[in-house]
Amino acid sequence: MKKRDAVGVLLLLTLVCLINIFYDQPRDQSGRRVVRYDCSIAEINPDYPLEVKEKCRRQLEKANNVQN
Repeated sequence: MKKRDAVGVLLLLTLVCLINIFYDQPRDQSGRRVVRYDCSIAEINPDYPLEVKEKCRRQLEKANNVQN
C-alpha cells in the first residue's frame, strides 16, 4: 500500500467518525441536541441533576400507578 493510499483511508475514516459524532445526535424540532437520561439509574448516579431525578421519580410513580 502506498503512503498516499494510507493517508486517503485515514482521512476517510476520520470523516466517517466525525459525521457519526456530530450528526447522529438526537435533536428536537428546533435543532438543539436532546439529552436522554436513563431513569432506572437516576437515583444512584451522582451526575444526574436534581431536576432530572425528580422528573424520573414522577414518571416512575405514574408508571407504577398505571400498572396497579
